Amino acid sequence: MSYEKRMAAGKRHERRVAKSLCIRGWHVDFVGQSQLSDEAHTALESLRPKREVRWWPDLLAVKRRGESWLCLLVDAKTGRSDTPNYAIEDDAIRAHRIFADDFGLPVFYVFGDGRVASLGALEGHGGTPGPRYGNGSDTPYSLYPKTIGRGFSEVFGDPVTVTVILEDAS
Repeated sequence: MSYEKRMAAGKRHERRVAKSLCIRGWHVDFVGQSQLSDEAHTALESLRPKREVRWWPDLLAVKRRGESWLCLLVDAKTGRSDTPNYAIEDDAIRAHRIFADDFGLPVFYVFGDGRVASLGALEGHGGTPGPRYGNGSDTPYSLYPKTIGRGFSEVFGDPVTVTVILEDAS
């Protein structure tokens, strides 16, 4: 699949994930590489060594809980539905660990099947190096069993009901 097709599929999935978070009371901002101009993306890709900002997760989700805020990063991952595994670039896992440690923000992955895994769950399981076929982004990646995924509502909460009170206009 070409880069353009992967990015288009990724953007559609990001929007679905953002909508699913919003109906659960989360405020969502799009912050990942898909927000960058073509020039910025090309420039980041050309840097050697690679810079972690290249793997900044797609979404920043925040939700008020009493007097404090829950803040987390969400990476929307598309992939093949006909395999028993999720595939994630090894460099993304390394970069997300840096973001989690340096910014104190937990990182979650939402896969195309709607299941969710935390960075810690993936690291705790340890991935199996994926085969290299020379297609896609052709970067080293690891495979994680889909059984590691949890339900979306289990992680982010159930959809919220909003009551709208309209004033009498008479």
